[in-house]
Amino acid sequence: MGGLGGLKFKQTKNQRNKPRSLWPKIVLGAMIFGLGYVGYTNYPVILAKIAGKPSAAQIEELLAEPLSSSLTVNEFKVPAKFVEIVEVNVRNVETFDKRDGVVFYRATGSAVARLTASGAAIGKDVEGQIGANAQRLDYRSAVTAVYSRFQAHSAMADVPAGTQYPLGFEVVLRVVDGNAVLVDGRVSSNN
Repeated sequence: MGGLGGLKFKQTKNQRNKPRSLWPKIVLGAMIFGLGYVGYTNYPVILAKIAGKPSAAQIEELLAEPLSSSLTVNEFKVPAKFVEIVEVNVRNVETFDKRDGVVFYRATGSAVARLTASGAAIGKDVEGQIGANAQRLDYRSAVTAVYSRFQAHSAMADVPAGTQYPLGFEVVLRVVDGNAVLVDGRVSSNN
């Protein structure tokens, strides 16, 4: 046996150029395709896990516009251009529902809205809008507009600029591409 240790085996040219089996490449390609498909179909779930719950800062920024358009004073819905949201406090953010791989969150909290104009100025603005649109209104719309004008004057006449109103909110939102998106919600006020 001692004489066999010095033997060397040579590969011939035909052995080196012999085509390898395609099965390992097919299996590897199928695995990559399968992982890509699973990742694509579960993208919202994966993104929500990466992004996690929306932060309080994201929610505060998201709610600034909807809160300003939901202030009602003495049963008169104040136009959003006369409302400034001074403060938003998110108290609680919790998982609300999971549907089809999408996670929905419920956020509750409070806000403070401030009027940027006096009630008299708001009433005059409503009156001016009605006058400018009077020719384009049908009968029903004109009656609604006149009632809105009357309501604005009676509800807002004595309200000074800078008056603040507390608001409470409960909203449902979800995370899309790392950003909070409002799905539904309600705002309550004590005035």
